[in-house]
Amino acid sequence: MIKKTLISVLVLILTLSSLSAEEIVKIVTFPSPYFLLDKNEEIVGPYGEIYKAAFKAVNMDIEMIETPIKRGIELLFANQVDAHSPGSLFITGDLQKNILWESIGKLASAYVHYKPKKVNTDLPIIDQTERIGFFATEKMTLGVNKSNPILAYYEAANIKLVKVETMDQQVQLLSNLRVDYSVMDQWGAMVTIAKLYPKNIKDFGIIIVPAVDVSLAFSKGNPRGPELFKKFQEGLSKIKQNGTFMKIMEKYWGKGNVPKNVLTDDMARFGIENADTSKVPIAAFLK
Repeated sequence: MIKKTLISVLVLILTLSSLSAEEIVKIVTFPSPYFLLDKNEEIVGPYGEIYKAAFKAVNMDIEMIETPIKRGIELLFANQVDAHSPGSLFITGDLQKNILWESIGKLASAYVHYKPKKVNTDLPIIDQTERIGFFATEKMTLGVNKSNPILAYYEAANIKLVKVETMDQQVQLLSNLRVDYSVMDQWGAMVTIAKLYPKNIKDFGIIIVPAVDVSLAFSKGNPRGPELFKKFQEGLSKIKQNGTFMKIMEKYWGKGNVPKNVLTDDMARFGIENADTSKVPIAAFLK
């Protein structure tokens, strides 16, 4: 009788442990101001906080893992993590057929230059093809992330590239006069510049071009993938409806200062046309 009771208790403990483990969603991302771990391993950055809030709304928690982008995608499809962000931004081509993703916002794409290094700043804003042609004609050197989805277009135009893995490295390339522009995004560039060169922020120029989608992606080949995808959609809908989503965005952009072009279409009505960069609370994530 005692033996049967012990076995029953052991089975119960193992079952509860399994359920507890399944409540943690492992999300892999790359070092970026949008999803960071501070010195206490706490999640900071707008999208990291949104993921945490969305899963909390459905009684789940998350663990953020930082790796280079290519390695993160490998981990996703090896089922060693549950989700990848920024998802469909970097998981492109045929690989997109193997993921389920939900857009959470947009990155205001930007080309960053270092003002002491005199460069032509009349680049085409709207048309990507014209912009690439501009860089080729001007024989410019660009600092790019190794996993940038339009890397192949730059290479096809024979543009000289310096490929790196982090935003810190992209900004350092500029200050060291090794490149003419770094291909980044508005908010990430502002944060990184403020972190690395707080006394020289005005030495950097940021030229904004059309935004691109950011998403949380789940592998269809992961047994947990489809169900976690549904849970995330459910939680994201809840935090949009109860105001948590915009509260998080305002924490990092400033109250009433979230630009429309970084929001999904269903949330754009809560944004403004042009953010005042002086109101962006850089201290919110420089912990």
